[in-house]
Amino acid sequence: MLLDKVYNTLCAQKRLDQQSEIVNTTLTLKTSKETKLIENIATLKKLNNSLLISRKKLELLKQSLITEITDITKNLGS
Repeated sequence: MLLDKVYNTLCAQKRLDQQSEIVNTTLTLKTSKETKLIENIATLKKLNNSLLISRKKLELLKQSLITEITDITKNLGS
């Protein structure tokens, strides 16, 4: 009888250990995925900033070309 209780207790402890290991593994995977998501968001923010800078540079180039074309057109008309 006592041996059965010891055995059942050990089996229950083993099941709890296995469940604990599964939970820990799940949490580790979740944390890993969250970390990767945060890294991806940071990368997207950097790319977005780069795109904004490129857009501003293109706008400046466009304005410069318009000014240059306008000057050339005026000079041709003179």
